[in-house]
Amino acid sequence: MVVDPSNGKLLGEIKGLNRAHGVAFAYHAGHGFVTSGEDSTVYMFDLKTLRVLGKTVAAVDDDAILYDDASNRIFTMNGDAGSSSVIDPVTGKLITNIPLDGKPEFGVSGGNGKVYANIEDKSQIVEIDTRTMKVVRRWPLAPCQSPSGLAIDRAHMRLFSGCHSKVMAISDIKRGAVVGTVPIGSGVDANKFDPGTGLAFSSNGDGTITVAHETKPGTFAVL
Repeated sequence: MVVDPSNGKLLGEIKGLNRAHGVAFAYHAGHGFVTSGEDSTVYMFDLKTLRVLGKTVAAVDDDAILYDDASNRIFTMNGDAGSSSVIDPVTGKLITNIPLDGKPEFGVSGGNGKVYANIEDKSQIVEIDTRTMKVVRRWPLAPCQSPSGLAIDRAHMRLFSGCHSKVMAISDIKRGAVVGTVPIGSGVDANKFDPGTGLAFSSNGDGTITVAHETKPGTFAVL
């Protein structure tokens, strides 16, 4: 469903999806992409007309999806397949599938030629080089277990992983290590970071939103 945020009016719908999940935008190409996880496909649509332009088979359980501006590519996170599919944003065609050695949930682009993803079943972060399309680094998220939502602070190179063990784990990307945690609600799915306020958010399945902030370097607290 496509909604005008200024007035809440429904502008249109992109139909035919089977368990739709994530949406990504390649503005320079005028294309949007949405995952259809039940049939392992990605739909490409026109951002102006919302008309579906084509479908590409990605991999089983394609879920989260993002656009990486450094490589000009679309990346999906395929949970059951344990991979990330790479798609050309102009043609909508599959480039390759990257094995991730685990079940990915959310992913984010660092804007630095790297994509980061939570690996839910191993409680890890993987770092993907978007040019070579290979995993180049991974690190554990302990005490976090079963990470789902993921957000990034690009300016300070921090990741915020929402974990089903009721914590948000904050990683320092340069060090490749967890530098702090804060408690959150249960059943977390999505995370978001607001660079304007420096606040990190987790949306939790218990009907709450947790708001966290770095009160001083290396110290994090729930607001």
